[in-house]
Amino acid sequence: MDAAAVTMRTSTLSQDLVAASGEWAESLEELQYTVGEGPGVAAFEAGEPVLAGDLLATASRWPGFTEEAAAGGVGAVFAFPLLAGAVRLGTLTLYRRRPGTLTSADLADASILAELATTALVADHQRRSWPGEPGFYDEVNIASGMLAAQLGLRRGAGPGRAPARRRSWSPPGRGAASCPRRSPARSWPRNRGR
Repeated sequence: MDAAAVTMRTSTLSQDLVAASGEWAESLEELQYTVGEGPGVAAFEAGEPVLAGDLLATASRWPGFTEEAAAGGVGAVFAFPLLAGAVRLGTLTLYRRRPGTLTSADLADASILAELATTALVADHQRRSWPGEPGFYDEVNIASGMLAAQLGLRRGAGPGRAPARRRSWSPPGRGAASCPRRSPARSWPRNRGR
């Protein structure tokens, strides 16, 4: 593997990056957050691993994610849900530059890593209270909420609406987390076009 990330998720549109092996993994997790799709989102939704040994072969499944991720050098992505019983906590996502499937041993190792990440998150949660502590995407979530309110969108109204809006005010080559303070939700006139 070339990179890894652990992301907490409370829904497909809400996530918080807990750990990343480097900037590349961080940018790929941010891409999934920004476009609202990808292997991590799919693994969280399904509650089971999503193994994309050849990312380009999944272009129709996650078009927004696949194009940018492949352009950024991703060949394969393997996402594992972090499960505490029936509760989904997030995902462990592994990235590789070259395409190819996981061996049986790799799959077993990744499953153990997902279990270890889950154990660490649960232990950390018992040690401290997350709700009052700032998260990686807090400003983006606030800006997205402001934008949704001004556009009159309900939470979950139409698949991909909030991610599409986040993309529309993200500068080219920069993810949503890099620019929440310039959200048009803070400056757009109310009731425009209504």
